[in-house]
Amino acid sequence: MIEERKIRDIDIENAAFYITHIKNPCVDWKTGLNLRDYYIREIKNVIETLEDPATRFFLRSEIEKYRSKDTSFSVRNNILQSYLM
Repeated sequence: MIEERKIRDIDIENAAFYITHIKNPCVDWKTGLNLRDYYIREIKNVIETLEDPATRFFLRSEIEKYRSKDTSFSVRNNILQSYLM
């Protein structure tokens, strides 16, 4: 029971870190672009390593909220980055 709680607490801490950066993304000082897409990719890499199913569900739902919002941004972001490189 205690071990399960520790695992869940760690999963929730990790989720909180990523959600903070998705909701209020940092900005790359070189390009001026936000890093939301980067954090979404990171979550996709990490999500299956989390042991708490509720935390995985929460992260997936947050990704879905911002995926649809960032579609046009991602396209503009990729175009802008190709010009900058």
